[in-house]
Amino acid sequence: MSANQTPEAPTPTAPSPAAPAPEAAAKEPQPTLFPGKRHSLLGEFWLFIKNEKKWWLTPIIIVFILLTFLIFVGNSPLAPFIYPLF
Repeated sequence: MSANQTPEAPTPTAPSPAAPAPEAAAKEPQPTLFPGKRHSLLGEFWLFIKNEKKWWLTPIIIVFILLTFLIFVGNSPLAPFIYPLF
């Protein structure tokens, strides 16, 4: 652009017919950084143990899960039904 010319203001344009409607765009899956199936926390632990051959972690994780279950159930009306198990 030379010094004599003034820049033109951008003119508003209508959306192109090829652009998807906002409703259609919301229904399409969004791209992710890590494509593939998403796993739960326990699923991630299982894949880690299986792929890295860390089988010694299995009993520790099972005990953590059981303790978590007992803590939650111990604070509920089901607590009296746990005592006969021990």
